[in-house]
Amino acid sequence: VCVPFLAGSGFYGGATGGFILLLEYTASKYRVHANVGIQLFFAIGYLFNTLFAFSIKSWNWLLALDGILFVLSVVPLLLIPESPRYYLSTRGTRGPQRRV
Repeated sequence: VCVPFLAGSGFYGGATGGFILLLEYTASKYRVHANVGIQLFFAIGYLFNTLFAFSIKSWNWLLALDGILFVLSVVPLLLIPESPRYYLSTRGTRGPQRRV
């Protein structure tokens, strides 16, 4: 019971954090379109996860496959620098000016 709970918490937290970080880099007039596009990828991912669940009968292997795909999707987020809004709230104006 503990492992699926922790895995689900990690998947949701990583996905939400990446979603917010990507939207902060999007210009405000394109933010709605980016939001829909990102959510479309989540919907397609849930569809593929359902298809994987039909073909993989053991939940252990399904959880392992989800974990591998999650790690592959989180690694690029580690390469994205912090958002300018974060620097404005914590370091004043010099941090965002250096990033932009």
